[in-house]
Amino acid sequence: MSYKKSEKIINCSQRGYILFLSKTKIYVYNGNVVYSSLKEDIEYTYNIPYLNTQFILLGYGTSISQEAANILSSNNIIILFVSNKFNLISTLTPENSILTNKYALKLTESLFVRNNKILLAKNLFITRHSFNKSFLSKKINLDISSDLQINNLLVSLDNLDISSTKIETILGLEGNYVKFLNQKIKEHLSFDNSIEYKERLYIINNLCYSLSSIVLTTLNIPFYLNIYHGRTNKGSLKYDIADLIKGISMPLVLLSLDKKQDFFASDNEEFKKKSIDFILKNKLLENLFKLTIDGLMLGKNNV
Repeated sequence: MSYKKSEKIINCSQRGYILFLSKTKIYVYNGNVVYSSLKEDIEYTYNIPYLNTQFILLGYGTSISQEAANILSSNNIIILFVSNKFNLISTLTPENSILTNKYALKLTESLFVRNNKILLAKNLFITRHSFNKSFLSKKINLDISSDLQINNLLVSLDNLDISSTKIETILGLEGNYVKFLNQKIKEHLSFDNSIEYKERLYIINNLCYSLSSIVLTTLNIPFYLNIYHGRTNKGSLKYDIADLIKGISMPLVLLSLDKKQDFFASDNEEFKKKSIDFILKNKLLENLFKLTIDGLMLGKNNV
């Protein structure tokens, strides 16, 4: 295995560090968990601050010894194995994990009640719009509260009869919502439909999926308890939750392609780094915890 490149991103949240490693080897040396990588044919070794770490994301080309995995697990660290697209492959959750079951039990119980999936779908839609309305107006000065097409959709959503509504109806409303929101963003920012635009949109969307995977894993909610995205084998709750914050995706991509903007990025690698910085600065991971609990109606009064 080659260890010629090491990518290390440490994201700090109130729940501890999130460490991302790729093309490294993780093992125990002198009683400490360390990782090593080659740079210009020289091997560098670093300690992993596992006492202050909540998650370790292991990317492509990374190996971990069983001894190191046991030490990390005994310190209640959740290990996530991810692809180079930030998609979650599998998890290694400690046996004595402090993760609660209350959110998973509440959601499971809710989904067994007739028509509750429709209610949750509506609530996710409303939560998503509330985030977009407040966040986009603050960050890119985009006002969607007065958009007639979006407001008409919200009225339609509010007037739905839950007892006779199918999930496809809300999916149709959601599709039109995204369409109208994107039109509004295109009117506000210079639109670029190049190959680079599509590549960067893919990058930022996958970062959103990574955040939603972290949130659901922390809340101990199984990915298969999906609301919208359960129509195919690739359906997963992580896509439903990522949608709550994906309103940031198109604006960030368009800003990164405009040389007049501070967010301009010369290549995809710089765009990924700037996007991660943006996520950290705006505490989107922290926000997504609250949005998830609100969107799935898992608050204290409902648990």
